[in-house]
Amino acid sequence: MIQTDRDNTLFNSVYHEAYNYVSDYVASVIYDCLQAGGIHFSRHCYQRREVIEQLRPVEKYRSLVYWAVSFLLQQNFLEEKEGVLQTTGYAENFAKQRPSVSVNIEPSLQLIDHVGRSWVEIVTGQAQALPVMFGASGEELWERYFNNSHDLYAVHNQWAAETLADLIQKGRSKILELGVGYGSATQALLAECALRELQIEYTLSDKSLFLLRKARNALKQREEAVITSVAIDINRLEQHAEKQFDLIYAVNVLHCASDIEKTLRDLRGMLSTGGTIVISECVRSGYGHKLHQEFMFSLMPGFEMINHSPDDPAFGFLTPADWQGLLQRAGYRHVEISVNAGGNIRGAIAVGVRE
Repeated sequence: MIQTDRDNTLFNSVYHEAYNYVSDYVASVIYDCLQAGGIHFSRHCYQRREVIEQLRPVEKYRSLVYWAVSFLLQQNFLEEKEGVLQTTGYAENFAKQRPSVSVNIEPSLQLIDHVGRSWVEIVTGQAQALPVMFGASGEELWERYFNNSHDLYAVHNQWAAETLADLIQKGRSKILELGVGYGSATQALLAECALRELQIEYTLSDKSLFLLRKARNALKQREEAVITSVAIDINRLEQHAEKQFDLIYAVNVLHCASDIEKTLRDLRGMLSTGGTIVISECVRSGYGHKLHQEFMFSLMPGFEMINHSPDDPAFGFLTPADWQGLLQRAGYRHVEISVNAGGNIRGAIAVGVRE
């Protein structure tokens, strides 16, 4: 069952206005990137294949350039008539001014600018994606992005934390978090547990030992949980099959699994009878709808193309219906999918039970 979350306090009009602004901001950066690559929509009309021919991306990034064109069309920076692309004039009129809302979107804008400065060099093979994205100042920008002071990201953490806290039973529940990353989802959950006076046994996990140690050190002073940590690769869960948890928690992690259905099936085996998995994911309404986050994440390993249309691709983020089908095929019962309030689908919470 797919239902809409009725709470408008998180995904309210301010959130959606800020999200829409960031989407246009990404389009403006893409437009500038293509201009830097010699593609001037204000002077010439192009067919899609001519954009590829002009930019000359390496083979593995051709689909990213097609995505970029599709995103510009979606955001009304371009229009296509009889197969010919031309500017709408919106790009020239778009001023990179902050929206008139009191939310912190700077981490998104700074990361977008950081990627945009090297995007042409990356897609044309003149630079390597990971050293650019995580080297020098990049690491700090990612940590700011995955932080609860970043309002566009924090709402997903808070929604997930409230959902999981609602499921914690009296007594001490054993919880596993997958892909702790920089720890912002963990911090949101522990704060929610403290607010409700809930006691838990909490196991942090991540493939990266560096991130795992960093998150563990940041949580040393928390008193509402007994915290342990373990290195877990979501693609090799068979090594941890003997572990049993009441709840498994994953925030924007499982879309990176190489075989999501298998990973979900393996996780089901790690739940105690009656145990529940809670998954929070950014989602799209359909594969034809592009998300601004794809601009950054499509350059990262594990963030693969999810459809079979190389000239109109989508990367990484699934639909609510996809998550419902995956959980059901993996053997979960009482599967419920909730999408955010506010009309435009941005995120979903997926819940499934092992019986």
